[in-house]
Amino acid sequence: EMASRDGPENGVMRLPLSCGSYAMSCSDSGSRAAVASIRTTRPGAGAPPSAAKLPHRIAVVEVDADKGVLSESCAAQLFAPAVDLAWLPNPLANNSANPTLAAVGDCLRLFAYHEQDDFAPRFAESLVMSTDNDSQSSFAVPLTSVSWNKRSGAATLATSSVHGEVVLWDAASQSVQSTVLAHERAAYCVRFSMHDAHVFATASADGSVRLFDTRDLAYSSVLYETISRSGGHAAMIRLDWSAHDPFYIATLTRNSSDLVLLDIRVPSLPVAVLSESTAGGDSRINAAAWSPSSARYIATASAGGATKIWDLSLLPDPVESPKLEYIAPSSVDN
Repeated sequence: EMASRDGPENGVMRLPLSCGSYAMSCSDSGSRAAVASIRTTRPGAGAPPSAAKLPHRIAVVEVDADKGVLSESCAAQLFAPAVDLAWLPNPLANNSANPTLAAVGDCLRLFAYHEQDDFAPRFAESLVMSTDNDSQSSFAVPLTSVSWNKRSGAATLATSSVHGEVVLWDAASQSVQSTVLAHERAAYCVRFSMHDAHVFATASADGSVRLFDTRDLAYSSVLYETISRSGGHAAMIRLDWSAHDPFYIATLTRNSSDLVLLDIRVPSLPVAVLSESTAGGDSRINAAAWSPSSARYIATASAGGATKIWDLSLLPDPVESPKLEYIAPSSVDN
C-alpha cells in the first residue's frame, strides 16, 4: 500500500501511504517507527479480499542509512484501527527477545517484531488483552491510548478508555493489575512519568489533566483545567512528559493553537503557553513531543502542516517564535 519512496529532501525523508496515518511510535533508537493507518473508504476493485475484511494496518518503517530513505519492512492488518502505539522500551531489560509494540483500539494488542525471521522481518500479533475477557466482544470498551512504564523494570503498561477508566496491565502475566476511574468523561491520553515508576498523568474530555500514584489510586491531583469560551471545559486530548525534566508536562486542548507547558509542582499555573500562528493556514496543534536528547527543545505539529521546534532555554521569558520550522503539504497528525 506504499505509493513510492522518495529520497531525502532538505533533511526530510518521505514514504507516502495510500491511506491516512492515524498513530505513530518511534523506537528508542530512532531508526524504526510503527505507523497505524486507517481506511475511511472501501478498497478499490483490484484490492485483495483481505483488504475488505482487515482494512486497517500497522506498518513498521525503518531508515536505510546507506540509501538515506525510509522503507516498509513488514506490516500487520487489523479489523479495527489502532488509535495509539507504543514500542516497549529496552526489550532486553524487560526479558523480551524481540522488539514489542503495544497497540490499542478495540482492545490492547501486543505485536512481536522478528528482525531475522527467514532473512526477512516479520510482524506478528503475540497477545490480545481485554478487560471483557473476550477481544471480539461487541461490548468491549474502546481504548484511546497506551503507555509503557519505562521505570518499572517490568513489562507493565497503562491504557485509557472512552469511559474514563485507566487500566494498569502486566504483560508478563497477561493480567490486569489495577483499574481506576480517572475521569467521569472520556480519558483521551495516559502517560507514565519518564522518571518515577509510580506516577502517571491523564488528559480528559472533562477538560482536566490529573496526576496519579499507583501506590494510592484512590487519590489524584488536578494539575490543570481548561475553560472554554462558552464557560465550560475544553477537552484535553494529549500530553507528553519531558524525558529530561521530571516535573514538566506538555498538554494539548482540542481545536486549540496553544501548547500548554505544566510544572507538576505548581498546579493550575502553566509554565508557558506556546502559540502556533500560521498565516493563512490552520494553526490547530495536533501533536507535541519533547526532544529525547535535550530538555531545551519541544516539537509541535499542526493541522496546517507546520512542524516546529521550540527552544525553551529562554524560559521563564516568553517564547514567541520557533527555532526551526518545516511546512508539509498537508496536516501533520503525529
